[in-house]
Amino acid sequence: YTINASGDVVSTTVVTKAADGSDEQVVTTNNTIDQAGRRTAVAISNGHGEQQTEQSWDNAGNLTHDRHGTSTAYNPDHKPTTIAGDDDASISTIGYWADGSRKTLTTTGGDGAEQTTTFHYTPGG
Repeated sequence: YTINASGDVVSTTVVTKAADGSDEQVVTTNNTIDQAGRRTAVAISNGHGEQQTEQSWDNAGNLTHDRHGTSTAYNPDHKPTTIAGDDDASISTIGYWADGSRKTLTTTGGDGAEQTTTFHYTPGG
């Protein structure tokens, strides 16, 4: 691990070997960290090339697009309302009760099929 002065992990290196010790693979991950301490990009190198992905954040500090390609939209209370995978084949929509607790989670698959889970809470939460 390499850590910057703020304590953020800016790189990691992992070395693995085959069971017989013949093959060695080195994977290095480099993180780009912004002034707020948020990871904004990840570059992974495994000796066969490098793959870089980016993450983005809104002005409130909510992660809106992660390095795996998942996009998330938020309501004014900073609670997630829509989560979509990188291929948009699966979309999850979250609804909330008036008190702000989660009410429903509806997942729509790439084939258009929907599944909804409704959450109910006891008076104590």
